[in-house]
Amino acid sequence: NVTPLTTAAYSAGWTGTNLGDGTHFYNNLYMRGEAINFRAENVSADFVSSSQNPGRIGYNTTSGLLIYDTGLSVIAVGAQHSEVDTVWNGTDVTKSVTVSGVADARKAIWVLKDNTNNFEQMYVKLTQTNSTTVVIDVETPLPAGSYRLIGLQ
Repeated sequence: NVTPLTTAAYSAGWTGTNLGDGTHFYNNLYMRGEAINFRAENVSADFVSSSQNPGRIGYNTTSGLLIYDTGLSVIAVGAQHSEVDTVWNGTDVTKSVTVSGVADARKAIWVLKDNTNNFEQMYVKLTQTNSTTVVIDVETPLPAGSYRLIGLQ
């Protein structure tokens, strides 16, 4: 009998009743309605892919991404992004920027935009030196002002 308890509530933790346990599982769940308050498994790092678990989904609480197991690899759903405002003084020709919000800066697509000129794209040299650093190099100093470095992975 899987009738829910009338005392089941969520307050800083689930106080309801589990369906199954560590050794007793449901094979399939067929339903016609919505899965209300359905949550993915919370994990602090991507789980290891397994041919025994294709379709397993989780929420990586560190990266903020929903992930799923294909049976061959773990894939992130959606994209990560980073936005960092940088200030240039009119004589700077290089800036090293520490970025966050993307798993690896070397795998992201980067662009620098002028915050004060309709977000015009600046054609500069962008080098990802490691997983958290992007170096911006210009031949001619940019006009003094604020420029936004945007990354998408």
